[in-house]
Amino acid sequence: MNSTVPRIQELRISFTRMQVFPELLPRDAKMHYLGNDIEYEEMFNKIQSNIEKRVHFTEHGEIQKPSLAPGELTVPWFKRHHFWEFYLDKPTRLSKVNGNKAWLHRVPLRFASPAKIPSSSLSLPLTHLTVDGYLYIHGVAVVLRATLKRDLPLDDMVNAACEVINHVRFEGVRWANGTTSLQPLTLKGLAIQTLGYLTKEVLNENAEGVGRLCDPFTVATVIRGNGLNLEQLQSEFNSFKENSSKESLNDTQGIQIKLLDSKIRRALEGLATWDTQWKYNAVHSDNKVTLKFKGQDTKPGYMLYGLKQSRVVWFPSYFMDTGETGELHLLGCYHSNLTIGSLQTSSLLELVRLFTDVDLSHHQLIKQTVRRAVVLLSNLYGQSDSSYRSWSLHKQIKDSGLIDEINKLRISCSISQGKPLS
Repeated sequence: MNSTVPRIQELRISFTRMQVFPELLPRDAKMHYLGNDIEYEEMFNKIQSNIEKRVHFTEHGEIQKPSLAPGELTVPWFKRHHFWEFYLDKPTRLSKVNGNKAWLHRVPLRFASPAKIPSSSLSLPLTHLTVDGYLYIHGVAVVLRATLKRDLPLDDMVNAACEVINHVRFEGVRWANGTTSLQPLTLKGLAIQTLGYLTKEVLNENAEGVGRLCDPFTVATVIRGNGLNLEQLQSEFNSFKENSSKESLNDTQGIQIKLLDSKIRRALEGLATWDTQWKYNAVHSDNKVTLKFKGQDTKPGYMLYGLKQSRVVWFPSYFMDTGETGELHLLGCYHSNLTIGSLQTSSLLELVRLFTDVDLSHHQLIKQTVRRAVVLLSNLYGQSDSSYRSWSLHKQIKDSGLIDEINKLRISCSISQGKPLS
């Protein structure tokens, strides 16, 4: 078994949380256009056009995204984004997506930098921490993206990451309206404060504590590391497959987790639970943590590790790449796809949850909104060719406890597209 202790040079974490309003956006809300199809489409088209004019291309043809003022509204992408491209039926360019398509797909508006953390408040290995808001017809969401960079043994990097999630306090947080937080904030506290700030921006200044806080969702990806013997992993992978019975020959998920050194397995559990006592806790059973992913049949030692509200990406040959083949870039893109895909899936699930006990026949706007959410969720769950395909999102929908409700809504809304969820 591959027992070399890996070292990690870069770890990326996304911490996502949503606050759902008690109902769809009212007409007297400050950003009332988020809840009206015509007004939303006009606003989206205006923002899309504005961003397109400000995007520049370098001499090598690369996109240089425009700088955004804190609190500026924008679309949730600047360049190619795999999740949005497939979720939006593969447009030729995301810049060509219009307000009507965005409305039908329940695309949020992005609220740039509702909060900024001064660099003086960061300490190694934490080198970057950014905050973005996302505005929906039924709530607001925040995505905090943290990057840890330092050459550390795997255990030490996991400990540092758990400290960032649970204990590190950030001083001098500056809000988009120019005010500064009077008290230091933990990362979790920063997320909750940002949701409160966004709620007031969307509804009104008196909207304090409006809505329901959803559980956070995290994605952790090892971007750079070394110390594993890839040839040995390949040899062990081949040996497992050769010695497997016919019944278990196709169980590559089971083989992959057998390839994991027990210390690595426990470290991944730590990044999935964020428990500071991760070294001493029992790990979850294999069938609860292993997710299917593209390449699992051919990439030895790979693991997409997942619990109900978390994902950990461990792709050894990618994060050990020298950079010559661009695998590090692919890991960053994959992390971004998982982050935004999980956020969008959560928002659609919360739309369904919000109206589980409502008689839709008496509320046409709600019925149209929920109907679209069910169609989009069905596409994501069934991994339709017209949507982003991911077993992670499939599991997220399955773990929501809303499968029966979604199937009932498919019938009551006369949805023939796709198949019932099973």
